[in-house]
Amino acid sequence: MNESTEERGLPTAELLVDEDQMVARLRVHGYYHPMIDYQHLIGLLDGHGVVFGTDVSAVQRLVERFRTSRGNATVEEIVAQGIPPVPSQDGKLDILIQPPPPVTIQEDGHADFRNINRFQAVAGGAVLAKRTPPVQGKSGANIRGEEVKPAKPHEPALALGENVKFDSTTGEYTAVTHGVFVYENDKISVNPILTIEGNVGLASGNIDYDGNIRITGTIERGSRLEAAGDVEVLGLVESADLRIGGSLTVRNGINTRREGQLIIGGNLNAVYVENTRLAVDGHISIEKSLIGSDVWCLGDLYLQTRSSAISAGEIRTFGSIAADIIGNRSNIPTHLFIGTHHKNQKYFDMTAEELEPAEREFYKRSEEIQVIKAYVQRMKGKIPVDKQAAFRIKYREYKLAVEMKDRLQGLVQSLRESRYNHEEIRVIAREVILPGVVIHYRDHVEKITAPQTKCIMRFRPGMIKPTIEAFKG
Repeated sequence: MNESTEERGLPTAELLVDEDQMVARLRVHGYYHPMIDYQHLIGLLDGHGVVFGTDVSAVQRLVERFRTSRGNATVEEIVAQGIPPVPSQDGKLDILIQPPPPVTIQEDGHADFRNINRFQAVAGGAVLAKRTPPVQGKSGANIRGEEVKPAKPHEPALALGENVKFDSTTGEYTAVTHGVFVYENDKISVNPILTIEGNVGLASGNIDYDGNIRITGTIERGSRLEAAGDVEVLGLVESADLRIGGSLTVRNGINTRREGQLIIGGNLNAVYVENTRLAVDGHISIEKSLIGSDVWCLGDLYLQTRSSAISAGEIRTFGSIAADIIGNRSNIPTHLFIGTHHKNQKYFDMTAEELEPAEREFYKRSEEIQVIKAYVQRMKGKIPVDKQAAFRIKYREYKLAVEMKDRLQGLVQSLRESRYNHEEIRVIAREVILPGVVIHYRDHVEKITAPQTKCIMRFRPGMIKPTIEAFKG
């Protein structure tokens, strides 16, 4: 802006205002003339609406500088300034759950795609994110006396998904339950079930999760999966490198080519099981067939559908077994070990083996104590100091030997009883049990040499042979 009083040979006064109307400058140019005085310049400011933030001392300073200038001079001063607004502070959103680590490059230069954690598990009560609210700034004023408002602060968007709660007091987003942290499209949620869309393999990496898992595809050969909870597989299970704390449900079948051993802490439900070694702490329910597999089961084994079959392999159950067909017409042996708790049997064997040297040690220490007692009697209690120290060591060794022997004997006695099922155990063939089937019940071995149709074999403690009766459905 250039506002001036122009007369030939007279100086000019210009009012310069910044575009944002926050700063005004006065510039005087020419030869000194007394017309450029304080009142003249103040009038210039008033005439152009500069009514706020005027610095009268700067106007006076400008007049004085121009008065003392020599020749054709230019003098300028800032004579008015507005008050800028206090800026607003944008809101802040911190996601506290770290993203999965990158792919590991092995020493040979290959990428370890299997051992990728593609998800993050969080515990119930974990703080997932923290919101710092925006702060609205304060208005200022320009040199015209007009209000200058600060910019509106940015409000970060974060929507609440399932199993997440927000505390407006602390600004914390917290997981309501244990599960998988999901952050997508400015929304956070916690899914109590880890869902793998597709197969568990190179695409997904190995899975290690302390909750429940749902897999829409197949667990491919060579993959590893560990879960503390239940696992549901809509496809096949081809890998035996599975450790499942809960139950396993396979909507299709299991065939691991007898590589490794599948370990399940709960029940197993599947359509079929072939060429697989598996240990199940609960019950097993199979729709169609159990073929060529080695099974350790601490519950009952039940095959459901018509013409369902158990064929070949070794089946160990603590409970009963039922299927339409047991055995095969090729006379390939099918061994059924029933009524024995395989874990307790293993512990019994290990403990009994440990007990033998412990008992020998006990008898050895007992003999040493008898010798010491005889010596004390001969000496009538007058034992040399060095002998007393040696005897105390012997007594400590004897006490440890007694404690070890008693502990192992108690374990052996307990396991001797708990390794067997003391209830009735049944082998049910709804259609036929074929030659080649061998049933092991405690110390009794029952070999099937001729087909037995639609029968129930009942095994009870204390009976020499099982009773056999017709199965009536």
